[in-house]
Amino acid sequence: MVYVEVVGEISRARLKEALQFYKDNIYERDSENIGKAGGKLIGCWSTQYGRVGEVTFLLAFPDLEARQRMLESSSSDDKWQKDLRGWFEYCPSVTVKVMRPTTWSPLQ
Repeated sequence: MVYVEVVGEISRARLKEALQFYKDNIYERDSENIGKAGGKLIGCWSTQYGRVGEVTFLLAFPDLEARQRMLESSSSDDKWQKDLRGWFEYCPSVTVKVMRPTTWSPLQ
């Protein structure tokens, strides 16, 4: 299993609007594309304290190849690409980490 953490920085003033945009325009298609590849969207969080204006998504895939399949199928989805460009208007800076759980991690 591999986990992918995607963290986007969003202006605190636009956070609510950005999350609504994601929910209305991207969430369903994201979940569908991730699921087709054998993955799962574990959750989405917005930072309340600490570094304000961050949104974190956590995805799980059985392996790196599944993540690659998701990226390839998503890249050929024109509507998803258009909506993703709209998301980047809210969230111009994104950091992606691909992580493997330790042998003793509760999430395997």
